[in-house]
Amino acid sequence: MHTAESRPEKVKHETDNLKHEDVLNKGLKISLIIILAITGLSFTLALIICNPYIFNKVRIWRLTRDMTGGTSIIYEIDTTGMSEEQKKNLSQKMILVLQKRVDPQGVRPIVWRPLSDTRFEIQIPPDLKYLTAKDIQRMLKGAGILEFRILPTEGHPDVDMAAMNGYLERLQEKGPKQASDKEYIWCEIENFVEWRSSDSQQRPTIVGTLGDKYYVLASNKAGQVMLHSPGTRDWKLDRVYPTSDHIGRRAIGFVMDYIGGKLMAEITGNNTGRPLCILLDDIAISAPCIEERIPGRGIITGNFTETETADIINKLNAGSLPAKLIEKPVVVKTIDVNIGS
Repeated sequence: MHTAESRPEKVKHETDNLKHEDVLNKGLKISLIIILAITGLSFTLALIICNPYIFNKVRIWRLTRDMTGGTSIIYEIDTTGMSEEQKKNLSQKMILVLQKRVDPQGVRPIVWRPLSDTRFEIQIPPDLKYLTAKDIQRMLKGAGILEFRILPTEGHPDVDMAAMNGYLERLQEKGPKQASDKEYIWCEIENFVEWRSSDSQQRPTIVGTLGDKYYVLASNKAGQVMLHSPGTRDWKLDRVYPTSDHIGRRAIGFVMDYIGGKLMAEITGNNTGRPLCILLDDIAISAPCIEERIPGRGIITGNFTETETADIINKLNAGSLPAKLIEKPVVVKTIDVNIGS
């Protein structure tokens, strides 16, 4: 009787144990599923972040989904000849300079995002209606490098005209790069009408044509150049500002640092009476005649519009870029204001 009466209690006890084991098993399964899900998500995120192509695609997809209107511009950096070490954080370095060009006062709500070491994105919000993608592309054009070269002229006692004619012939045969050497280099002229007008007031410079472009022959000799090439003394501009020339036209004033001032004083002091070519991104803008020694302060003259003047000033004040941008953006996308609403 005692054994029969205790059996229900034993059965109940075994049932409770089974229920407890089921709860534990279910808990373990749920925990395992959660761990696998977190692991899978982490792996996916790592794959996206480590793969620049996928990462960029996801960023563009997010922008088109989340951005309530506006424009996205994605640029690629030209890294030709650069080492892997030089490419590290390159887009962030480029952004620091380009921001100063587009937004010198730091008041425009433009978003700048590095997408990889060699690619970055610019987001223009829809309320900046006065700033378009074309405006941004214009402002970012060029490397922002200002340089100076003395120009040979017809009739100058130090200029061999037979040699000059040889350079003109080689320009036609080989093009500007191949026709340049250690002594002289061909530089493209920005505005030939302006240049010809300036030439008529002084000894003519050595000008040649190729296709629809005009080129001027400039010195490449030590003591007649002020460049930023490797091995030269480092110099920079302290300040660039709007001003006017002697006949009231728009001009761009500049002040150099101590090293730049000494170099400018040397090149102008040793070449008085000769034209000094002012180049921006290897383009000859103007070539005023050196009337006296200039100790690091001068003006850039030319037939500039108000927009061109502002762009050049912002470009020079921002400083030169650590690398070149590929001129045409990878993506220019305008998102309708209704997307994502």
